[in-house]
Amino acid sequence: MSRRHVSREEILKEKKIKEEMKDPNKDKDKDKKKYPEGANKKIVLFAEYTFKKYKKKYMKEFDWTKKTCKNSYYRALMAHYPEVVNWMLRYGYKKNPEIQQLKEGICAKFTDPWFVKCLTKDLKEGEDIECIKLLPMVLREVLTITSRVNRENLARDPKAAIYKLDDVIELSKLAMGKRLKKMVKAGIDEEIAFNVLSIFPCDDAFSYSPTFRVYQFYEVLYEGSKGKMIPFKEIMETAIKKDRWPMFLVFALLERKEKYSNLTDNQKQFYIQVTNWIFDTLEHSSTEVIRDVLNAYVKGRKQDDAQGKDGNRRYVLSSLSQNDYEKTVKVIKNIILNDPSVEKYFK
Repeated sequence: MSRRHVSREEILKEKKIKEEMKDPNKDKDKDKKKYPEGANKKIVLFAEYTFKKYKKKYMKEFDWTKKTCKNSYYRALMAHYPEVVNWMLRYGYKKNPEIQQLKEGICAKFTDPWFVKCLTKDLKEGEDIECIKLLPMVLREVLTITSRVNRENLARDPKAAIYKLDDVIELSKLAMGKRLKKMVKAGIDEEIAFNVLSIFPCDDAFSYSPTFRVYQFYEVLYEGSKGKMIPFKEIMETAIKKDRWPMFLVFALLERKEKYSNLTDNQKQFYIQVTNWIFDTLEHSSTEVIRDVLNAYVKGRKQDDAQGKDGNRRYVLSSLSQNDYEKTVKVIKNIILNDPSVEKYFK
């Protein structure tokens, strides 16, 4: 973050605060405080620290006005922001009660209107914030949890106060930047584009549980296709780098055939779109990519087979037309020739 409007005196004061906030686990072995898995003092402080505590500890000592103290509090929180985001994406999904409690505290910060307003202001003013491109992934979780809490509260009491989420959504859109506009310009519905970029806002998102994120990607599109046309090819071309496509190809190839019978008519159209995209994409890929995708497909079938869970998939690959998909069919034949035992997975 930039240091504009912050005096040298304030910087020195904040330096002292940072020293006090150092993780004791890094400085000594005895009397270590136990934090949830993957967490440290900075992450816990972000979740648990309040302005009331910060004000009580530092305002009088440094002779700050309330405004100055609050600005310092915000900068103190943001100093921990990169580690908080990384922890949320690496550990936040785990069901451990201590992790979930810490996660709730973090989510509460991202629904605090004051904090959201400050972060939104920074983004609008072009502040350089580390890991900001990953923020939509965290905010997706915040929005999901808070929306559920709102529904539960309203179910108990129709007059219950609920969290306002419009500002959180605006913040997420700001973090998505030009990518959201690019998708909308390509003819993709804004809500669909927002949902996709909440899962894969940038290429770095693939560093965090990529297989599960691909699953989420398809799920939001299947859900969206109930009421909207999904231009799947355009989504792939604008949201996902081509060198990441193989995992999307493998995932879709491994989808169960019975999934189709449970879809609405609109969803079936989307399903067919994906099928066409798979084989058009494979045919226009290098032989090496085709082989890698099909080998990964066979590996997935083998793993399910070993557990007695194998079954019919999206498409019977042995029925592909050689006239339309010459390269792909040739690779399939070569794979079977090298290992006849895998032929059953192509039938």
